[in-house]
Amino acid sequence: MEYFVFNDNDGSFLQYIALTGVPQRKIKQDVLDVCDYLKGNICIPMFSERFVNLMGPILKDEVLFYPIDIINDNTHTTFFATKIIKYMELIDDEQTAKAEDKDRENGIMFSSPIVFQENIAPFLIARDINEPFRWFVSDDFKSICNKNRLRVKFIDNL
Repeated sequence: MEYFVFNDNDGSFLQYIALTGVPQRKIKQDVLDVCDYLKGNICIPMFSERFVNLMGPILKDEVLFYPIDIINDNTHTTFFATKIIKYMELIDDEQTAKAEDKDRENGIMFSSPIVFQENIAPFLIARDINEPFRWFVSDDFKSICNKNRLRVKFIDNL
């Protein structure tokens, strides 16, 4: 996770391992066969091969994709764990409400809704530089996905 979220190393360890994952029990194979995004529980987006083929050239300066074998009842489906390489100051710390969280290192976490900085440079997908567990996509990203009929469900800022 350090490589994918915190940008702590160069990712060279990935040449020695094969990434594998198991979906949550409620996700059936027919869903895996058609969806283009899987929400992981460790803040690493996982996209389908179809997504990577369509969006890879567009996102080439913002992400790196690594194949991950999703194993579901002896069926293997290839997705791609996504290393977001664009880090930006996205969250307005002053305007966003905070709540205490004793499990977090600094004792604070953001509560919904998140308020964004003004005058953010254009991006498609990025992690917040101060809160790297938080990653966001732009309206342009959403439009491109919708135009290409990618099966990605978008939610409001949390």
